[in-house]
Amino acid sequence: MRNPRVVAIDWVALQRAFERLDATCEGEPHPYLNLRTGKVAYFGANGCTNLSDTLDLDRYVALTLSEQALRDRHARLRAFIATVPEPELSLRLREALSQQGGMGAFYDILLEHPHHHARWQRTEAPRLYALIEEWLRSEGLEGLTAPPWRQLANQ
Repeated sequence: MRNPRVVAIDWVALQRAFERLDATCEGEPHPYLNLRTGKVAYFGANGCTNLSDTLDLDRYVALTLSEQALRDRHARLRAFIATVPEPELSLRLREALSQQGGMGAFYDILLEHPHHHARWQRTEAPRLYALIEEWLRSEGLEGLTAPPWRQLANQ
């Protein structure tokens, strides 16, 4: 096995991109990690970067999750929504999740409700961090610095 490629990763942007990664977003911009800058860029319809640049595989790598990971997360989202006691909020979250691009809408709504957002983060963050680290390993990448969640765990 070859040595991993070390990248100065923007951990906050990478985490946000993985949180909102959604298989239902056909035709929407897709997140890629720029291997030179460590920043997340979006390519595709309405993306901020030219789609033809994605062909430079020495510079960008697409963020991906397995179909199983996406299905599992969607099931956890539905289970979480079922525990939200406010009927109006629960309905808004269900509707958001049922739309194309529902992950982004789910997080946008949840951010308006810090208590529920914190509750979701407590349960989902460890899974998300594991998925990000698995993706990095599968792509042969390593952060120049440790991810912030590992730094917090070591304190």
